[in-house]
Amino acid sequence: MVYLEESVDRTKLKELLQYSKRLYRFEQRVVNIRDSIEEVLDQDEDLAGMYLTKKMEGNPQPTESHEEIELLLEAYLKQVEEIANQVESISSQLKTTEDVVNIILDSQRNSLMLLEIRLTVLAVALGVGTFITSLFGMNLFSGFEEHPVAFYSITLVTITLALTLAGFGFLKVYKMSKRLN
Repeated sequence: MVYLEESVDRTKLKELLQYSKRLYRFEQRVVNIRDSIEEVLDQDEDLAGMYLTKKMEGNPQPTESHEEIELLLEAYLKQVEEIANQVESISSQLKTTEDVVNIILDSQRNSLMLLEIRLTVLAVALGVGTFITSLFGMNLFSGFEEHPVAFYSITLVTITLALTLAGFGFLKVYKMSKRLN
């Protein structure tokens, strides 16, 4: 499970799901076996009926005399309970691994959203610059067409505005990401 925590990919997640399902089915079987043994231990008639040799000889075991089989079943019950405890421990480890994987995936998702926000800020800054240049690129007369420094002035103002918007947006994103971390 440690290898999954180091790098998460689709095949490892599928393996984790398969292990989880198999462990759940095994846990159900162990619980059913434990319940069955406990049920048999509670029934004196069933315990006495397990002396098959005496039963075949026609001399059935008395109902109150079944210590040997009871000790044997109690030993089996103890082993089944140990297996159940091990399964519970593995199940707990599996749950912890699932939690770590979810944390890793959340972190990756947050990184992608942060990248998306940065790209959006850049697109808005470029959009403002494009809007300003498109106003002067129309076939309308504004009086700036013949001005000797108008082109350079408008270009400088547009670039400055776009860079200022991008810088302000990136600063906000940086502060937000620092606050969240």
